[in-house]
Amino acid sequence: MRRQPMRKTTSVSTITRENDTNNNDQCRIIGTHGRHKGQFSNPQDVLIITNPTRTLLVSDTINQNVQLFSLETGRCTGTFLSSSNSNRIPFRRPIGLSNTFNDSSTCLVADYDQHLITSWTIDENGNGKLIQKFGQQSLIGPKGLCVSNQSQRIVVADNKANSICLFDSSGLFLHRFGTHGSEPHQLSGPHYVRFTEQDNDRNIIVTDFYNNSVKIFDIERHGQLVTSFGSIGTKDGLFQAPTGLAIDYQRGYIFVSDWGNNRIQVFDRQGLFIRTIELSMSDMLYGPQGLDYEPISHTLAIANPGKHSTILIQID
Repeated sequence: MRRQPMRKTTSVSTITRENDTNNNDQCRIIGTHGRHKGQFSNPQDVLIITNPTRTLLVSDTINQNVQLFSLETGRCTGTFLSSSNSNRIPFRRPIGLSNTFNDSSTCLVADYDQHLITSWTIDENGNGKLIQKFGQQSLIGPKGLCVSNQSQRIVVADNKANSICLFDSSGLFLHRFGTHGSEPHQLSGPHYVRFTEQDNDRNIIVTDFYNNSVKIFDIERHGQLVTSFGSIGTKDGLFQAPTGLAIDYQRGYIFVSDWGNNRIQVFDRQGLFIRTIELSMSDMLYGPQGLDYEPISHTLAIANPGKHSTILIQID
C-alpha cells in the first residue's frame, strides 16, 4: 500500500476523552483521524508495555507506522523509525504487535505486505530502532503474533496462507500447520493468536475470521484441534468475523473483538459467554481489531480502525 499525501488538519495532537458514566466500563479514547503525529488512519493492533514507562504501541496500516503513546497522558511519545542513513519507510502494512521474551523494550511487528516480521528495540528517546527481519521465505500475509514466555517460540497467524507458523527465538522457521476450509480443524482467514496460558506454551487460541469462530490448537501435536466456540450470528456468544484477542490470565477472561457486530465479547476459559463490554455510546466501536490487556491496572486496549482511534477500558 502506497503512502498517501499528507492531509491538512487543525488537530496535530492526541485527544483523550474521559467517560464518567457509572453504568459502563470506564474508558478513554486516544487519537483522531489524520496523518500527523498522534493521529491514525486505520489502526490495526495495540500493545501495552510497562518498562521503562507505561506505554501504548499502535500499528497503523494507512500511515504505515507504529506510534508510541503515554498511557498516563495519551500523548504520542515516539515512533518506529528507519535507520538514520535511510529514507526508506520501514513498513508497508504493519499489523500484529507483540513483546518478546518478557522484555518490554523489544517488540515484534508483523508486516502483511512485506510478508515478514520485524524486531525492534525502544531506545532512550522513546523511539523504535530496527534490529532484525525474518520470515520472508515462510510467510505470505501475516497478521497477529505472540511470543512464548517458556520456549521463546514465536507464533504467527498467516492470514493469507490460512495457517499458523512457528519460529524459534532467533527467527528461524520451525513448521506450520493449518489448511483452508470450513471444517472444525481448518482455518479461513486467521487473524490474531495468543497462548491460552501464560506459563504453558502448548495450546494457542486463534480467531478464525471467515469461519466466525475461535479455535484452540495443540502446537505440540502439530496443530491438533482442542476445541472451538462461536458461530455466525448477532446474539451473545456468536460472531460476525472475530478479529482481536486478549486474555486476562489471572481471572481467566478471554476478550474477543467481534468485528462485524462492532463489539467486544468476554468468555471464560471454556469458551462460555460472560458478557459484552459496555461503552458509553453504542457507536463508539466500528470494526474493532487488535486487543491487549494489562493486568496490573486491568486495562483493555482496543484498536478501533473504523473510528481511527484506540480505546482504553478499565475492566472491573
